[in-house]
Amino acid sequence: MNEQLRFLRKAVEGKGRADQVAVFSDSGTIGGSEDLILDSKGKLLNLRKAVVTEAPQDGKAYARRNAGWQEVKGGTTVIGGGTGDGDGDGEGGGDGTQGPPGPQGPQGIQGPQGIQGIQGPQGVPGPEGPQGSTGNTGATGAAGATGDTGPQGPSLICSDTPPVGVADNALWWESDTGLLYVRYNDGTSTQWVTAIPQPDLSLYAPLASPVLSGNPTAPTPVVGDNDTSIATTAFVNSAVAAYAAPFDAIAYSGMQLNGSMEVNQELGVGNVAASYVCDIWGITNTSSGVITTLAVVDVPPGFTNSIRVAVTTADAAMAGAGRVALSQGIEGYRTARLVFGTANARTITIAFWCKVHRPGTYSGSVRNGATNRSYVFTFVQNAADTWEYKTVTIPGDTTGTWIGGSNVASMYLTFTMACGPTFSTAPNVWTNGNFIAATGTTNGIAATSDVFLITGVVVLPGSQAPTAAQSPLVMRPYDQELVMCQRYWQRRVLATDTYPTSAGIVTTVGVNLAPAMRNTPTFALEASGVVSSNINPPALAPYGVSAYGVTIQATAAGAGRSYYYGSFTLDARL
Repeated sequence: MNEQLRFLRKAVEGKGRADQVAVFSDSGTIGGSEDLILDSKGKLLNLRKAVVTEAPQDGKAYARRNAGWQEVKGGTTVIGGGTGDGDGDGEGGGDGTQGPPGPQGPQGIQGPQGIQGIQGPQGVPGPEGPQGSTGNTGATGAAGATGDTGPQGPSLICSDTPPVGVADNALWWESDTGLLYVRYNDGTSTQWVTAIPQPDLSLYAPLASPVLSGNPTAPTPVVGDNDTSIATTAFVNSAVAAYAAPFDAIAYSGMQLNGSMEVNQELGVGNVAASYVCDIWGITNTSSGVITTLAVVDVPPGFTNSIRVAVTTADAAMAGAGRVALSQGIEGYRTARLVFGTANARTITIAFWCKVHRPGTYSGSVRNGATNRSYVFTFVQNAADTWEYKTVTIPGDTTGTWIGGSNVASMYLTFTMACGPTFSTAPNVWTNGNFIAATGTTNGIAATSDVFLITGVVVLPGSQAPTAAQSPLVMRPYDQELVMCQRYWQRRVLATDTYPTSAGIVTTVGVNLAPAMRNTPTFALEASGVVSSNINPPALAPYGVSAYGVTIQATAAGAGRSYYYGSFTLDARL
């Protein structure tokens, strides 16, 4: 009986002992065997020896073949063993099919540790650690050896008289003058000489009350400096240009007329294409809208009158040469001091109060009398229906033709409510041509709710404008402003009362003009308020008109009392 018999690990009850193994013969009979037993671990023993030995444990794969262990190599297929020799002893027959895998055996013991691998590359260094705390200060080293004593230096003597009997190279500080001397021996003589050469003080001015000659110079202080530094000629010129204007304006040197809008002799309302309001302020309207201008008492603090421009018919799209503007002509006698048109042209500053219903950017301009040189400026109305104070500084025009020292218009000052492209240009530069607004200026008559008010206008030489609080103080008093406005427009009373003996008798009345007017005015009788009798009104006419007086003739309609009471106006505005 060999190892390839089929065994059954099962004790056969009643057929041998419990530890014996039943043997199945080819005929299917069962028999017991004293030689074949199972040990406590379930291993088959034959004659107390293992029937199947342990496979070699060298890391290779083995299989049972022909009662022994055979290494399994690549490509080898292992199935059940037996060579089948057909001798009927159970050893013959074909190879049996491979049985199912047995259960996994227990974990083997850990093998010995392998050899250490080669060292890998060094990793990236980690970030630097924080600075360590400062260590304690080390102990002070031992002091070095004392050096050799140096030679004795010269002695210093302080006195107000030269010392005597001192060694060569001694120093003497003269306490009276503060000069330092050294005792010098040149081999033939010994004397005190100044250690530092002294300048000739006679060439320098003393600190106290110096008397200077030639053309001395000094640093120029900034404008506005108010200390004890020296005022150079440059500083004085700047100060005069910057500060004299506001104070001179109080003394009537502002070049504008009726800037406070107080004088309004006509007492009229301007509502036509070209008319005047507040005497010498002219309103121009070439738009398709309709406006009304008049003097009102809506004013900022310190003022009594303003000009109000209201819209009764709007022009929502200002086009072409359309414009609405308020202007004043300024006489050449008043602008002569600016010397415009020369290299010495002076800067001017314009200040005013405005109150506009529609916030936005509005324009103004300064033009010469020929209206072929223009400087357009802009100002912003920030809040609707609010009085706001504005200032504009304009450099003097060094070119162009500006008529000074005469009674003709030398300058036009304009404030523009709306303007089309024809009279618009870039602002803040002198330009050839006739312009009154900046391109894109706000249309201040686009709706019937639009209103424009202005007052407190001043035109001053220099670059310094009065503050908002000072602005009412640089307005001329009403009585003085009235006299100045009467140079351009005035109303006079005409009265004649006679007793002619027949019709056709002529009565001549002369009226002196004070103040004299700018030039020969335009005479016009006023129809309202006339009281007359026995007079031929068509024959009532000026006999002579000049800047200094008017002569009027009245012709009687018949005998008896003949009289005329009325008024006339004289217009010499620019």
